Amino acid sequence: MKTRAYWSTIFGLISAFFFLAHAAQAGSLYVLQTQVKVAPLPEAKLVEIWVPLPAEGPFQRLEGLSISAPMTFRVTTEPEYSNRFVYLRKEGLLPKGAEIRIEAKVWREELHPIP
Repeated sequence: MKTRAYWSTIFGLISAFFFLAHAAQAGSLYVLQTQVKVAPLPEAKLVEIWVPLPAEGPFQRLEGLSISAPMTFRVTTEPEYSNRFVYLRKEGLLPKGAEIRIEAKVWREELHPIP
């Protein structure tokens, strides 16, 4: 009877190991699409826009970041909290307004307890 319980325990541990090994590889891919519409600013002297980007870390990463904007921009990280964002800037008026599109693939790993 003890032998049967021993092998049942071993089988259960092996099954749990393979389940956790598979779960560690599990994740999901999301497509993030952000659209920012700026109203016409016919009397503006300077237009500055900050659009946040998702954080990256051990359980989440960005792939294929694409930015479309009618003004100059750069992807930057603020030093205090390491938040990433797109900074857009245009000197002068914006008589017709503007549309900014940001697209990225976001890969998220599942969180699970470490055995």
